[in-house]
Amino acid sequence: MDMSEFKELWDDFYRDGKYIQQYVGEPEIKFFGRLKKEICLKGLKVLDFGCGVGRNFDFMEGLGLIAHGLEISEEANRICWMQGYRTQTYDGKHIPYGDNFFDIIISYGVLDHMLYSQAVELMNELHRVLKQGGRMLLVLHSIFDTNYNKGEEIENNTHIINYGIFEQGIPQHFYESKEIKKMIENKFTLERYTLHENLNFTKNAYTKDSFWELYLKK
Repeated sequence: MDMSEFKELWDDFYRDGKYIQQYVGEPEIKFFGRLKKEICLKGLKVLDFGCGVGRNFDFMEGLGLIAHGLEISEEANRICWMQGYRTQTYDGKHIPYGDNFFDIIISYGVLDHMLYSQAVELMNELHRVLKQGGRMLLVLHSIFDTNYNKGEEIENNTHIINYGIFEQGIPQHFYESKEIKKMIENKFTLERYTLHENLNFTKNAYTKDSFWELYLKK
């Protein structure tokens, strides 16, 4: 399974536009809020890996950061380019930047939309383009999410989404803590981790969104 196989589905998702995240997320606000207490952010280069339509760009550049984005979807990048954002399209495997290029990397809900082995390979790429001492925010779906074990199973903890109202046909991996440990060992120091959960109540039931929020240092 190659990530490029899902490029058209992501293009359709962004072209439809109904469920696109438009605003900076709470995990990003908390991460940069903590980071700016430790280091001066002005002039540092940050990569938003899986940047969507650039929802974090104005926020990051408002902090003085030089923001870059990477997306597998050409449609998402078209929207970014119309807003003047600095983004590129990538092939799902190789990050088109040189070694030690970025001071900071953020990635929200990206490495969980693929097979685990592909996520490990991309973590190697993220490690390569991050400077020594650089920081990373990584947000991943956890196995405690209501949607865990739903959909068509294609490997352990990974299913093709066939439920809900968006991201249909896209792979979704739900992470166990031991998988995260294996993915970062010998590459990153885990500075902080949080299991962030939202409960969504309806008339007869509730659902739970569950994410790991990881602060990493190279």
